[in-house]
Amino acid sequence: MSTTSKLINGEELLAMGDIGRCELIYGEVVKISPSGFEHSEITASLGELLRVWNRRHAHGAVLEKGKGEGERGHSRFLLAGVTFRPLL
Repeated sequence: MSTTSKLINGEELLAMGDIGRCELIYGEVVKISPSGFEHSEITASLGELLRVWNRRHAHGAVLEKGKGEGERGHSRFLLAGVTFRPLL
């Protein structure tokens, strides 16, 4: 027997109050855990490499973005928490 849960929207998630660390993905509440040491170390290194490159080329800004997740096909993966914003 399979069970289905009701999909919710952002307003309904906010109305739930503090339910811990979670994200709303395609209408489903997904519990998330804090990023670990290895992820933080990789993110810091990536940010520093982008900053060094940008100091030489001055094409934009390097910003901390926070942890994220990506999806391709049936796979989900963790994204680095740094982004490069080009000058317009």
